[in-house]
Amino acid sequence: MKRNAQKNPKLELEAFNVGNKAFVMLYSPRLFKSFLTSDENYQKYKRLQPITLFSKLGFAALNGRIYKEHRKIVAKLFSYDHLSHKLPAMQSNAVKALDAMMNDYQDLKNVALQTYTLEFAADNFSDVFFGGITKNYSVDGKPIMNFTIDLQGESGILTRTLPLILFGPGIVPFGFLKSHRDFNGRVARLKAEVNRLIQDRKAKEDIGEVDLLSILLETQKSKDPDVAYTDEMIVGEYTSLFVSSAENPSHLIVLCLYLLDQHPEFKNKILQEVREIYEKEPLSSHALHKMNHLHALLQETLRLQSPSFSSQPRIAVKDFNVENYHIKKGTCIMPIFFHQNYNEGVFEDALKFKPERWLDQSITLEPYRFIPFSAGPRNCIGQHFSGLEIKLMLCEFFKRFDYQVSPDFKLIKTQRFLNVPKNPILLNLKIRQEGI
Repeated sequence: MKRNAQKNPKLELEAFNVGNKAFVMLYSPRLFKSFLTSDENYQKYKRLQPITLFSKLGFAALNGRIYKEHRKIVAKLFSYDHLSHKLPAMQSNAVKALDAMMNDYQDLKNVALQTYTLEFAADNFSDVFFGGITKNYSVDGKPIMNFTIDLQGESGILTRTLPLILFGPGIVPFGFLKSHRDFNGRVARLKAEVNRLIQDRKAKEDIGEVDLLSILLETQKSKDPDVAYTDEMIVGEYTSLFVSSAENPSHLIVLCLYLLDQHPEFKNKILQEVREIYEKEPLSSHALHKMNHLHALLQETLRLQSPSFSSQPRIAVKDFNVENYHIKKGTCIMPIFFHQNYNEGVFEDALKFKPERWLDQSITLEPYRFIPFSAGPRNCIGQHFSGLEIKLMLCEFFKRFDYQVSPDFKLIKTQRFLNVPKNPILLNLKIRQEGI
C-alpha cells in the first residue's frame, strides 16, 4: 500500500478477480465520499469479516433498518456528556494498570506496555458498557475480556487460512477440521458466559447506574422487531463492540509512544501540555481537547500506524455508480484509507513521522482525505471514546515515566484481527522523581 501510494498518487481504484469474484479497491477521496454516503447500494460482505465467525448479530454486522435502529440505541452511550462522566473511572483504571505494570516489572526494563494498556481499555469497556460486571466472569480460567481478545485474534488468522479462502466462513460451523471444532467450542463457551452475565443482570432489581446492558435490556419491551434486542443479539453486541473499544486503542497508545520516542523535541511540547493543562485543570473532555500537541501525536499515529487500514469489505446488492465508475451487483468493494495516508499529493513527506503537520491551521484537508475511523453513516461510533481514553492514558503515563524504546526492538507489523506489531513493543522506563 505504501509503495502503491508513492508510485501511483493519482490512482483512484484497482480491480481484480479472486476466483469468480470481482474485487474493487477504492483509493480516491472523491470515490470514498460517493461510496460511503450511499450505503443503500451495498451490505457488509460477511465472507471476509473475521468477526462473523463468532458474532453475527452485533449492529456492526447488520444492515438496513435494523442496523440504523441498533446504532441509534448504542449511540446513547457515546455522547460527550456520558463519556465525560466516565473520565474519573477511566483515570482510575489507568492508575491501576500502571501500578500493576510497576509491580510486574520492578526493574522497569523491556516492559511490554501493551499488556497493561489492553487491561486499561478492557476495564473502560466493562465500566462504560456493562457496569463493570464483566470482571466477575471468566472462560477456561481466563477473564472474559482476555478470552474475547484471544478469540478475536484467532478468528482473524482463521479467516485467511486456505479452507476459508476457498469455501468461506460457512465451512467452520460444520467442524470438518479439528481446528474448526476447537474454535467452535471456544465460541460456544464465550457465548454461554456472556449469556450468564445477561441473565444475572436480569435477575437484579436495582442495576444502579445506567449502562449499555441496561439500555439493551430495556429495548426488549418494544414490539418493534428492528428495535428489540434478543438475548442472543446482546451477546453479539458485546463481541462486536469489544473489537474497537479495547484492542484498537490499546495498540494505539503504545504506537504513539514508539513513534514519539524518535522525536524528543515534540515529546517536550507534550510534556508541557501535561504539566500546564492535565495536571492543573479539572479532569474533563474539554481539558483533553485543549492539548493540541497530544492530539497531533494521535493523528499522526493514526495516519502512519493505524491498526485498521480500510473499512470492512462490502458486497454490492445492485448495480450502481461510484462517480464515473460502474459497479455491478455482486462485486466486493473495499475503501483503502491508507493509500491517502502515504500519498505525497496529500501529505508532504508522507512516509515521515511529522506530528507538527496537524498544528498548522492554514492547512485544511479536503473531505475524505483522512478518515481513519471511516466516514458516512457507518463511521466508527466509538471514535470519540477511543480518543479520550488514549489521551488520558498517555497523560497518566507521562506523569510517571520517562522512557525509551528498547534499542534492540524493530517494529514489524502483522495481520491478526487488526494490523498490529508482530512482537510486543518493549520500553525501558525511568520514574520521574520530581514530576514533569
